[in-house]
Amino acid sequence: SPDRRVLKGRRFNPAALRGKDTGRNSGGPSRRKQGEDMKKKVRLIASDLDGTLLDEQKQVSGRNRKALEKAAQQGILFVPATGRIFSAIPEPVSELPFVRYVITVNGSGLYDRVQEKMLFEAKIPCKEAIRLCHFVRRYGTMFDCYLEGHGYMERHFYERIDEYCVEALRSMVRATRKPVEDLPAFIEEHGD
Repeated sequence: SPDRRVLKGRRFNPAALRGKDTGRNSGGPSRRKQGEDMKKKVRLIASDLDGTLLDEQKQVSGRNRKALEKAAQQGILFVPATGRIFSAIPEPVSELPFVRYVITVNGSGLYDRVQEKMLFEAKIPCKEAIRLCHFVRRYGTMFDCYLEGHGYMERHFYERIDEYCVEALRSMVRATRKPVEDLPAFIEEHGD
């Protein structure tokens, strides 16, 4: 029939796309078999926070929490992944009792809540960070840095945050950044 096409040497079954996988000529295992395989293989669930795990009110929905609790009961780790530093993670996430590890700062850090320490950090060397600040400064772009678990930005950016950040992020940025006069000088003085 005109609906059937060859896909990787197997016959394409349009019913499989409509959720009616018969397992026959579908190009893969049945949904039941896939579900059984998933249960055996899943060891970790990672999720972004804003707009993914958290709703508009920065809360974890009851449905999401229930699913994560069920996963935790099955021994599956839940690891929040965020661009934030650990101290900036909203309470509805940081207070989940089954969360041990958190991927922070856009993947450059891994925090262990039980040990209360960073297990991994991919840091930019101070000289390179200072060079980047000077480079970005030429374009009038807001920039900031995370140093020893705190966020810093130049005061003139902090005071004009409304011009640089969308409304949904303004309060979070204000709460998680400390203003300094000259960020490159601050990094040179306080960085390692």
